[in-house]
Amino acid sequence: MRQVLWSLLPVALGGGCPWTSSWQWEGVFHIHKGGTYLWSAEKKDGAYAAASTKIILRTTSTYDASAIESAEPAALTAWSGTFTDVMPGDTLSPNNAYRLVYDADNWVSLFKIQGAAETNLAIFAEHVPTDFENKFNYLHHEEGAATEPSYEVSSVTSCDPPEEPIVKGTIGEVLAASMLITLPTLLGIGCLFSVCKCSSASEHVKTFIHYCNAGASGVLFAVSIFLLMPEASHLMAAGKSEAGLAVAWGSCVIAGWLLGIMMHQASHMLQPAQVAADNTLEEGQEKEPVAKKANWSLAIPVLLGDFIHNFADGIFLGFAFYACDASFAWSMVGATIAHELPQELLGGDVAPPVFSGLRSREAFGAQNS
Repeated sequence: MRQVLWSLLPVALGGGCPWTSSWQWEGVFHIHKGGTYLWSAEKKDGAYAAASTKIILRTTSTYDASAIESAEPAALTAWSGTFTDVMPGDTLSPNNAYRLVYDADNWVSLFKIQGAAETNLAIFAEHVPTDFENKFNYLHHEEGAATEPSYEVSSVTSCDPPEEPIVKGTIGEVLAASMLITLPTLLGIGCLFSVCKCSSASEHVKTFIHYCNAGASGVLFAVSIFLLMPEASHLMAAGKSEAGLAVAWGSCVIAGWLLGIMMHQASHMLQPAQVAADNTLEEGQEKEPVAKKANWSLAIPVLLGDFIHNFADGIFLGFAFYACDASFAWSMVGATIAHELPQELLGGDVAPPVFSGLRSREAFGAQNS
C-alpha cells in the first residue's frame, strides 16, 4: 500500500517529481585515501549523453545528507556565477565551479580531482553521472579502486520512497538463537541415551543403528542433491566458461572424495589393527575380556563434518542477525532447526560416534563442543 501511495505522489504534484534544484544530481564522497581521483564520462552507442556537464565541488565536514544541505547555499551561489571550462586531462580543485567539455573524438573523457586523505567532497552535477557510465565507475582512484558516494540524490530518485530502517537483532537474540539450534542435538542425545540404557533394547540396538544410519543418510543425501550441489554449481558458474566450470566442479567433487579416503586412512594409522588373541587356552584358563576400542575411522569423519557444519551455521546466523532484518534472521533460525531436527533425531550425528566405541560422555561432549 505504501509503495502505491508513493507511486501516486508525482501525479498529485502535477505529474513530476518535486525536484527544484538547478542541477540533476548531488552526492557526497568520503575521501579515505589521498591522491588523484578520476572523474570519467564514457560514450554509449557512439555518443556522450551530453556534450558537457556543469559541476561544482565543495568540501564538507561530514559525508551524509547534512553535508549536502550545508553545501547547497554555496553551490546555488556558484551556479549563478561563472564556470571554468576544462578539457580531459585537466585537474579540478575543490570549492570551484567547472564545465566539463568532453572529447567527441574519444570514447572516454577523464578529469582529475585532487583529494586529501580523510576529507569529504560534495559534488553537484548538471547531469546524473551514471548516464555517462559504460565500462567502469564514474569516479575512481588513480590506482583503479572505485569510489562510491556516501549519500546521493537526483532528479531520478527524488520520488523514491524512503528506505525503511533495518531492525537488526541484538546480542541476546543471537544467544537465544544459538541455544534453540542446540535443541535438536539435545533431543537426539536424549532419544539415543534412552535406547542405549534400556535393558530390553540391547538386542534391538543393531536394528536401531541400521534405521538411524539409513534415515540420516537419506536426509543428508537429499540435501546434497536437491540443495547444496545445484546451488554450488550455480555459484561456481559465475564468471567461468563451460569448460572452466567443468574443471572447477570436477576438481571439487574429486577433492571431497579424496578427503574422505585420507581421513579413513589417517584414522587407521592412529589406531593400528588389533592382533587377534590366541584362541588356544589351557584347561581351566578363562579368556580375558578384551576392552572395546573406539573405531576412529567412523568417529573422526562424523565429528569433523559436524564441527564444520556447526561452525558454518554459527557464522551464517551471526551474519544474518548483524546485517539483516531481525525477522529474516529468525526465519533462518527456523530453517536451520528444520534441517537439523531430522538429522539429529535419526542419529546421523550422535549415533555413529557412540556406536563406534566412544564412551557416551566423549561422543556427547564432542557433538556439543
